[in-house]
Amino acid sequence: PAPRPAPLGSASSGGVLRVVATAAGPRVVAAGAQEGNVFVTFEIVHKAQTGERVQVVGNLPELGGWNGASALALKGPSEGKKWQSTVLLPAGMDVEFKCVLLESNGNAVWQGGDNRRLKIPSQHEAVRVRCSW
Repeated sequence: PAPRPAPLGSASSGGVLRVVATAAGPRVVAAGAQEGNVFVTFEIVHKAQTGERVQVVGNLPELGGWNGASALALKGPSEGKKWQSTVLLPAGMDVEFKCVLLESNGNAVWQGGDNRRLKIPSQHEAVRVRCSW
């Protein structure tokens, strides 16, 4: 079946942040998360120039532990400005993250403002985080 968005509770951010659960078909469930983990797909909408890349860096090791060199690289862009990647994160964790733009010259431009925040739910196998930057 097609994904069905459903609100998962509150999250706060310096920009637009929406968290939704996906009603995945049996294949996703079968390949599902290990016990106590959730598949989290980060989808960032950001117009980048040729040669630039978008990443997500945050407080968990899977997001680089605030080390930009170890950040989660996003694939894209699709449709001109959508970047996304999926990572397995521990259920129930409080996550803080920011978007980072890697310029073609190697400079990293971190998103300004407060960290984005997300509580990983424990009752879902997959969530999608959509942010505009």
